Amino acid sequence: YITGQEYQTSVYDRLEGYKKALEDHRIIYQKELIKKVAPKLPSSIEEGWRATKDLLKERPTAIFTYNEIATVGALKAIREEGINVPEDLAFIGFDEVAVASHIFMPLTVVVQQ
Repeated sequence: YITGQEYQTSVYDRLEGYKKALEDHRIIYQKELIKKVAPKLPSSIEEGWRATKDLLKERPTAIFTYNEIATVGALKAIREEGINVPEDLAFIGFDEVAVASHIFMPLTVVVQQ
């Protein structure tokens, strides 16, 4: 899971939701699989890319990003590694990604009103 700084209520709530989903499905929470990135452009794109590269070393079956900015960096890293979504890796981004219709792979996003 790629997340932001927990002082933001929405970021904290999303992280807690992630932990609850793991618990509900009897998946062990592993703190080392949580990567925190800066909440501001442009560093969040770069950090999303870096966090994804780091997570991919663990050969995850899925990656979930906490916002659209981190999603852009994550998708760049996934493409560079030649990974196919959804065949090789499940990917979910939180927040509607404005560029989603132009992304090179199927993209699942969680949108709240």
